[in-house]
Amino acid sequence: PELTMKKFLACESNMAFNRQTRMLADLTLVDCYKKTYSKKERERRILESAKANLESLAFVGLTEYQVESQELFEHAFNFKFMIQFEVAGTSKSLANLEKLSEAVK
Repeated sequence: PELTMKKFLACESNMAFNRQTRMLADLTLVDCYKKTYSKKERERRILESAKANLESLAFVGLTEYQVESQELFEHAFNFKFMIQFEVAGTSKSLANLEKLSEAVK
């Protein structure tokens, strides 16, 4: 059976939801994936942890904007890389963005 976008999004245990937030958060604050807290409280704690961790980072760059990220880094830290970043083609995210946009319409 084919997995449609609708079925994918309807899955309550879909690990794609808030993935970046979880990756930035300290999951020990919510006992990892144990159900110690309500879903709402767990999500609140994860979000607050991710935000705190982001605020503590000196710099964040984006893969899809490598050249711009390099320029910002160089400006922010008064540092010049010996080699300019090169974008080799496209990322999987950008390559699938158009397909996703069409699927969600």
